[in-house]
Amino acid sequence: MSFFVSIVVPSYNKPEYLAECLRSIQEQQYESWECIIVNDRSPRSHIAYSTIDLMKDARFRIISHSQNRGPAAARNTGVKHSTGNLVFFLDEDDTLDCKCLNKLVERIAQTCCDIVCCKPVLFGDAVRQMSVSIPNKTDVLTGRFPLGVGFLIRRELWNKLGGWDESTELNGREDNEWWIRAVYSNLRIEIVEDAYYYYRQFTSCDSMQKSLNAKSRIREAVIRKYIVHKHHEKYSLHNAERSKYLAEGYRWQAGAFLKLGQYCKSCLLFVQAAMISRERFDVEWAAATFLNCIIGRQATQTLKRIIHAGVSLRSRR
Repeated sequence: MSFFVSIVVPSYNKPEYLAECLRSIQEQQYESWECIIVNDRSPRSHIAYSTIDLMKDARFRIISHSQNRGPAAARNTGVKHSTGNLVFFLDEDDTLDCKCLNKLVERIAQTCCDIVCCKPVLFGDAVRQMSVSIPNKTDVLTGRFPLGVGFLIRRELWNKLGGWDESTELNGREDNEWWIRAVYSNLRIEIVEDAYYYYRQFTSCDSMQKSLNAKSRIREAVIRKYIVHKHHEKYSLHNAERSKYLAEGYRWQAGAFLKLGQYCKSCLLFVQAAMISRERFDVEWAAATFLNCIIGRQATQTLKRIIHAGVSLRSRR
């Protein structure tokens, strides 16, 4: 059986990286591919168009949304306009090793698996390889899964799963929800041990990326509640995983509000995390943020130092 790969690249407001991304596709040893770039109503879409024109390669095509719809919708649009029997997802600020497609297609041909992932290398502030393992049903319910990019999947199975969930409730976390469906559909998943996908980590001074991360964090509990509600039948059989997943969501959201100096909101969220998890850690954070609301942060830190000093003194006695 011959394999034709459709590479889907959503594009939104990072066109300065797109040329590097597309060159890495053009340099693939495996040549039976097409690339669909989906312009998700980017404010700098003219740069994306000119970048694609400069490639002078008919295998690159661009599709445009009339309004910004988010990465899930952009990826779904790309698959809809593709023709390959295999689909691969790549972000516009990431790149591929020249052997990437060759190795992934080879693994699918050899093993007859449904999905094959490669271990990504993080680059940007620092370079390091991410560890990736085949997720089981417990893993995906607690948010442990491969990236939403850098994997190859058979098109008929992608269609069967129904694509990415485009709900605005997910706010960019559609990969978490998608992997739950994939794993519970008992798809055969393989991991290629070598690193062929380069995942860009933005510098700490990148204001746009920081704002995106903050936007996700302050809605973390909402996102997780949506996922738990959508897959309530699965979570009802795994109460411990459900509690861990939701408590972590409240904890992360509380931490985001804490960084913004919104101590009362943070306190309420830590209380909700503690009510779910029953862990001392969450109770202590709830108490600390409550004190921040009442007496202020500096006074709270002074009080904590006094308490810790008293505990140390008693332990010596």
